Amino acid sequence: GWLFRSRALGWPLRLALRRLVLSRDFWLKGLGASYGARGRGDADRLRAYAARYAIPSRARGWEAGLLAFTASRLEQTLAPAPDWDVAARLVAALEAPDVPLDRVLVIHGAEDPIVPVANSRRLAGHLGARLVEVPGAGHCPHEEVPGEVEAAVSAFLDEW
Repeated sequence: GWLFRSRALGWPLRLALRRLVLSRDFWLKGLGASYGARGRGDADRLRAYAARYAIPSRARGWEAGLLAFTASRLEQTLAPAPDWDVAARLVAALEAPDVPLDRVLVIHGAEDPIVPVANSRRLAGHLGARLVEVPGAGHCPHEEVPGEVEAAVSAFLDEW
């Protein structure tokens, strides 16, 4: 994180980030890369979501938060070992007797290029939860095919 907090490098990084994020195609290309084939196929919806994603980047000081987030992610990625303490705490919380794991629905875009669907398969398997893999959707199935996600959630809730 020192790179992003450095005074000498901080302002040039902020300036570069601001120019990049305020460019016309930044959000459109980013979402296009994270969406599956079905999400990318609806150009009007993709443009509408890209415009909404760009709104926070117009707030004063937003780049400091984004740089801090980026630095944190880089530090985690470059760390020599995963944070097993966090994983152990999560497993312990999920194994608590009052957690109704049969009432968990995991929804994942089958074409997610960011988080492998295998992660959600493992999670759902460990929890004994239901997994809905949305065909043709990427990282944001709730944006790409909202009707299908709503139908999956509604059907799940109707069972209770």
